[in-house]
Amino acid sequence: MKSKKPILITGGDGFIGKSLVTRFLKLKIPVIVIDNNITSYPQNIQDKSFKRITEWLCRNPHLNNY
Repeated sequence: MKSKKPILITGGDGFIGKSLVTRFLKLKIPVIVIDNNITSYPQNIQDKSFKRITEWLCRNPHLNNY
């Protein structure tokens, strides 16, 4: 079986993001969540195809030019 590329969800711990994460994981699609968790709480997800990055993208120096 061909490996699926992960889906990147920014704000994945928010109201809409949580629904997207749940849906993609049910479809066996790997998920990477980036969220600063200022207005949300991290989900407790025990899935090998799930990865969380707690980061504030607006303060990432690699994105200053965008």
